[in-house]
Amino acid sequence: MKPLEEKKIITYDMVNKFFLNNTNMAMAEMAARTPTQQIKSVCDSIFSNQQNSNFNSICKTLLSYFQLCKVTRSLSNPDSSCGYANYWLNSKVRTENGESYTATPMFFDILNNSLTWDTDSSICKNYIYNIGDEVYKKMNILFTYYSNYNNFLIYKNTNPDVSCTHAQKCAKIYEENIVNCSTFEDEFCKELKAFRDILMNQLLSPIICADQQDIILSIDKKMDESTSQNQREESSQATTISASSFGTMMGVSLLSLFLYKVTPLGSWLSPRIGNLKKTLNIVDNEENESLFHYSESTASNSTNEDYNIAYHFVGN
Repeated sequence: MKPLEEKKIITYDMVNKFFLNNTNMAMAEMAARTPTQQIKSVCDSIFSNQQNSNFNSICKTLLSYFQLCKVTRSLSNPDSSCGYANYWLNSKVRTENGESYTATPMFFDILNNSLTWDTDSSICKNYIYNIGDEVYKKMNILFTYYSNYNNFLIYKNTNPDVSCTHAQKCAKIYEENIVNCSTFEDEFCKELKAFRDILMNQLLSPIICADQQDIILSIDKKMDESTSQNQREESSQATTISASSFGTMMGVSLLSLFLYKVTPLGSWLSPRIGNLKKTLNIVDNEENESLFHYSESTASNSTNEDYNIAYHFVGN
């Protein structure tokens, strides 16, 4: 199997394109019940020794799907057709709650190493890989949301009640998952919010499904309040830390003063500080006297110089 970096990674923003291929996959699942001899031969040769017979059935459906995509020219948009094929494959080798079966990694290894790709469907080869449980679960959430949104659009003008039922399912999915999204959004959260915006635009335009609108708006209000609360708590924590630091500094200062006044350390330091002050005073006095004598000497010299200059001037 190719290293993951060589694969064409399917991303959350591709999910809205996946739904276009539902019809081809539904037809492929029907065709796989009576596959062509070529498809049957290929899948039997790859998975004949595997205990999980479901793998053989998955293989037949996948090859039937590629055949239909070739006929309908869906392969011209590989992110949509091939990306959906890999999403579908990952769903088939997992439990309903998105957990991998024990044999899931082996399935992808065998499929990638043994499947012979024809010229047309080979474009999908790099799209086929195990996306992992966590990514699959999030992708499945988005796909389920978009499926309900698509049904909402289908019945919007013909059966408003059914349409609003699907809008309700979208709102429920949004409510259950947006709470896990922080202000530091990942790609899943960004796409979930984008799906929410698409639905709200459809609801607000003709003003339909008022109850569903209220649900979504109330969710947004709760999220905004939660964000504001978190910001206030962070600000409060920062203020508490600053006050605590100031209190610690004041405490250390007061403790130092107390130790100086009361403990033997203070008694030991007091005479030495006094002697140091006396020494500094003596030095200051000596410097002042020196400066005083210097000033007198300077003044005397200045007087004599003035006198001498005046005398010579008069003499001339």
